[in-house]
Amino acid sequence: MQQDVSLDKLIITIARTVLGFVVFFVTLFAVPIYNEFKNNDFVLAALVEKKDAVIGEAIIKIEIADSKEERTKGLSNKQYLENGNGLLFIFDDLDFHGIWMKDMNFPIDIIWLDSSLQIVDFKENARPASYPETYKPNKKALYVLEVPRNFITRNFLKIGDQMTVL
Repeated sequence: MQQDVSLDKLIITIARTVLGFVVFFVTLFAVPIYNEFKNNDFVLAALVEKKDAVIGEAIIKIEIADSKEERTKGLSNKQYLENGNGLLFIFDDLDFHGIWMKDMNFPIDIIWLDSSLQIVDFKENARPASYPETYKPNKKALYVLEVPRNFITRNFLKIGDQMTVL
């Protein structure tokens, strides 16, 4: 009888320990994943609603390209992009998103940003004559920001700088 009670207590202790580990690991992995999705939704909502951002020391008015058609068209066929303006491509997933200069009429700077709007790579002075070359980042990105040529240099931007939605 005494042995049965000890065995029951041992089984209960093991079950609680296993359950504790399961809860720990679910929390460990689920919370960062949830926060990632929550942050992306917040960033998306803020961008769509406000459309103004700060990157480096510049405030820019952002136009959004979040559909496949808008991303494919980009700034094609426009005659210029005014200083203080940019086009933000919003992709569905983190990837090495390529940008081309098809039907472009002016050079631009291209900035790749991760899910937290941190710069992961950039290309300065991408020229229309470079088409059909496709520019791709060295790291995966969720967003691509196209801005007027020399924007990166004028604002002393570097990898790791953060874009903030106003």
